[in-house]
Amino acid sequence: YTSIAKGVYVRRSMFFVVLPLLAAGCQLFDDLKDAVDELTQPVLMQVVYIGMEEPEDAGGLDLEGTEMDAGATLTAVIYDVDITTGGRPGTGASVTLLSSHLSSVGLAEDGEGVYSADAGDGLDYRALDDVEVVADFAGVRRRIAMRTPVPATANISEDHTSGVALSVDLRGQGFDNAVVILVDLTPGDVGTVWESEIDPTSPKDPGNLTQSIPGSSFEDGRIYVVGIVGLKAADESGFEELQALGSGMLAGTMVLFPVSTLGEIDTGSW
Repeated sequence: YTSIAKGVYVRRSMFFVVLPLLAAGCQLFDDLKDAVDELTQPVLMQVVYIGMEEPEDAGGLDLEGTEMDAGATLTAVIYDVDITTGGRPGTGASVTLLSSHLSSVGLAEDGEGVYSADAGDGLDYRALDDVEVVADFAGVRRRIAMRTPVPATANISEDHTSGVALSVDLRGQGFDNAVVILVDLTPGDVGTVWESEIDPTSPKDPGNLTQSIPGSSFEDGRIYVVGIVGLKAADESGFEELQALGSGMLAGTMVLFPVSTLGEIDTGSW
């Protein structure tokens, strides 16, 4: 993956975890000119597809007002890096998710070359689903195909001590990468407290499979949710009519774990 979009707006979704990195801007055009003399497929597509799994025994987490309330989300970024034109966002494409268990779901263009859909558009995420993101752009049908992974498992206690770090280890579960996020759900103070970093140039990054949320992130008397995403990266064999250098797809389920520093206070009605 390489950052290819700059200054674009995307609808509120789980992609707040990954897309800020795609929107940071970079020297993609120059990097590609240095890497190859001529691009045979000068169109890139990057996709992030995230599902949502809430815990069954949490009494219903109130995610309203957080970036998590969009449910399943999918975002695709398309860019034309043809060195004869200087490069441009892939605007005006027709982008669709195809899956083995859903009818097709179309993505709306939210910014120049940025396309997205969420649960409000009928999008759903299912593990072990054979999916394709198909983009009709510049007269050519382009696609990335992969199988979605199962959700990660982790041993996260609901009761936590303020000031103590919380470790997450997803090694041995077959993931290529991971994202961990901590959101404060305390009434009046809802918001993201901490999130792990991810390098968009390295979709397969086993170093991210172990994370530690700093103890300073946990204050006394608070209600939190820890979101954990185990991510799989699409293989290049699933690319069609795309430049492999800079294209890719990450998919996974955001698993939510309620955590509080309330001590003996009953949290069963969350």
